[in-house]
Amino acid sequence: MEQITIIISLLQQLRHLTTAQDTPQAFQGLCRAIYELRQHFDKEVTYFCPDTEQNYKFDDLMREYGLEKTQTSRLLSSYARYFDQDKIKPAFAEFSKCKLFELLTVPTSMLEPDVECGRVTAHSTVREIRKYVKQHKPKKDQANGSANTETDESDIEPVYNPAQQYPFSYFEQKTKAQLLNMVWELQKFTYKKRGAR
Repeated sequence: MEQITIIISLLQQLRHLTTAQDTPQAFQGLCRAIYELRQHFDKEVTYFCPDTEQNYKFDDLMREYGLEKTQTSRLLSSYARYFDQDKIKPAFAEFSKCKLFELLTVPTSMLEPDVECGRVTAHSTVREIRKYVKQHKPKKDQANGSANTETDESDIEPVYNPAQQYPFSYFEQKTKAQLLNMVWELQKFTYKKRGAR
């Protein structure tokens, strides 16, 4: 029963954090909440949600909160990499979520010294960070016959921009969770616009 109480409390935090403004503090809270939730699930454990009267495995439950498996995986990886004893490492505290996600592929042994000496900072642009990542991404071993598959920046789908107009077909190809995330971005954009007046 105690585990259910903890899960319910974490899900309430998660609901609040997924609708909060996109700040470094909200990102840190989201990583922590998802990591702690993950600790209460293994492959066989399910959680019965009284709201929907259904049993959920971890990935299904995250999807109900608008977090696709890839995003959940990135948040868990961010927690494992950028946190120490349940607090974000000071060197990464000011980085935005998207910049930390971009840096996940760089080996820690290279990244931490570069952040500490200022080669990569929270003020670096995403373009600069992608250039840095490309330079420091571990190369696949050509001798083993595995190809070095580097993704071109043009292959990466851009993040939804509420200020831009999109054809209807763009939205038809999205999942429910992706559409919910877009609505969230649109609400934040509208709120910021109103606040600027």
